[in-house]
Amino acid sequence: MTNDEALDAIDNLQTWGWEKPPALSDEDFSCVIDELFCYLTDRSQIEPYCKTQFLQETIDKSNRRLRAFLPDFRRRFEAGSRNQAEIFIEEAINWSSNKFERMIVNIYIESTQKVRQKHDIKDDMGIDEIIMQLVGCHWQKVAMIAGTVMALRSGLVDTNIAERVKVLVSSGLLESQGSLSNMRYSEVRLPVGKEGAVTDTLS
Repeated sequence: MTNDEALDAIDNLQTWGWEKPPALSDEDFSCVIDELFCYLTDRSQIEPYCKTQFLQETIDKSNRRLRAFLPDFRRRFEAGSRNQAEIFIEEAINWSSNKFERMIVNIYIESTQKVRQKHDIKDDMGIDEIIMQLVGCHWQKVAMIAGTVMALRSGLVDTNIAERVKVLVSSGLLESQGSLSNMRYSEVRLPVGKEGAVTDTLS
């Protein structure tokens, strides 16, 4: 079982209310529980009929812990430099009390690092520079860009990022279609034949 398969299984179990749906056989339901139990826990001495309840209680408790831990961790992790990344990762691993929590934290860390590496986002980049790094030659939703920027820089608000996009469009550094007053229904791209490299027009 992979992380994606485990998340799909958890999502299904929560949708089913942690009970076997009519369309699923007893054998298939038990198989899902057994695979998820083995993947997420180190326990072996537990009665089969207790596994579902144990998983539900563990995941419910972990979700409460994650909701309390992740916002502050996310703020510090995104605001920190790349040199500090290892310290934050070690802190998160030490905080995690089970495989489910470690899985969620690792997924978050890996996704953030992939975005930084993919777009070559450096710690000293300004907002406009990050936007220009994220935008390519194909149309992208302004809301998507704003969300990615917020994931890379804590403390920013999507509407402020959308305003910076407007400035870049007005400056001729980006092309737009749709109404920029609504980030969900507007898109931007690099002008044909131009590359995205810019310093902040405002400090």
